Amino acid sequence: MRNELVFRRFENAEADAAKCYAVIRSLELSYEDCVSDRLNAAEEESLIQRLLLEQAAPSPEGKGNDGLWSLYDVKDMPKDRQFELAYRPTCLATAILIHLLMKEQSRLLDKGYYDSLLSGLQAVTRWHREENPQGFEPGFLDVYGIYHRCGIYEFLMTYPKFCSEFSDFWLGAVRRLLSTKLEANFWTISYKDAEIAGQLSREVRERHSDFVGRMPHSPDSARLFFLSYDTNMNLEQMKRRCEDAVLLGTTEVEDYRLSFRKSRSSHYATMDRRQGARTPAVLWALTRKDMQALELYEGVPHCYQKHDINVSYQGTMIKAIVFLLPETNPLGRPTQRYEQLIRKNYDYLGFDPSTLEEALEEASKADLPKRD
Repeated sequence: MRNELVFRRFENAEADAAKCYAVIRSLELSYEDCVSDRLNAAEEESLIQRLLLEQAAPSPEGKGNDGLWSLYDVKDMPKDRQFELAYRPTCLATAILIHLLMKEQSRLLDKGYYDSLLSGLQAVTRWHREENPQGFEPGFLDVYGIYHRCGIYEFLMTYPKFCSEFSDFWLGAVRRLLSTKLEANFWTISYKDAEIAGQLSREVRERHSDFVGRMPHSPDSARLFFLSYDTNMNLEQMKRRCEDAVLLGTTEVEDYRLSFRKSRSSHYATMDRRQGARTPAVLWALTRKDMQALELYEGVPHCYQKHDINVSYQGTMIKAIVFLLPETNPLGRPTQRYEQLIRKNYDYLGFDPSTLEEALEEASKADLPKRD
């Protein structure tokens, strides 16, 4: 690792220029190491933990330092230094998290990682709306260049609804970058910056034409939400069965309880309606091709049956597809191997094991011989 991130938030009185620029330079070097893929797995995890530790805590009002990697309190910063000391570091930090997420999707299952990236992108969007509404004021090209290298296009194609306001901002920025006549006097920026803008627009056209073509048409509209609560919560397994599956995150299914019911020659996981019950689950976005493949694998409709179910995702209720066994099928304990696969998923995802234990206990009781 060429650079070990040294990031700290200063008390206002001690935030002199030399200390601030040393921290910014350290963050820039960490960004370069990250997007150039010079970090090993341990170094990546160390960098992630440092970033999550130093981000400003969210506030109920969603203002001020909320979600920022600012070097000190924004309200005490001169207006002309807020971009340099608060918003640009936040762009660098979120770009690092985006790049590492696209290398390993399972990072999205970490609530700390998820919340940190989301609040950081919201903070960046908030700044552009409030301070930089036209998108081409000083600082815009710097921000654009930072995200341009981190895999932002693949991220937004994969997770267009992760932070809707940021997706909208970025799409608007790309459209303006591609449609605006590249003249320095039009943007009121230097000829050097105009050359940079021209280079960026050419790279977007040449390398990311798919993004430009698809984003205006809502790229997630062709995907289907799918809810898994069993062995399909495992990322590697889902990638084998559905090669284009996109992990969206975890959720809970209200008024459904986990159970195990007979299907063919064994017992498998399902969910039964039960008022007040809650079952943890993982939410995916699948292509129609992947959904068809999964239906075939799970024996839909002859074994499992396909249902629509309402679940919470990012604070809103959405309709997802779920596979359930008929509640008339007999209860019973699954094979030890199948049970261990689900238990492993619960452990990895940090789900409350009591849900699984209660379902297994009920299944065991059903297996007991009935007395006359």
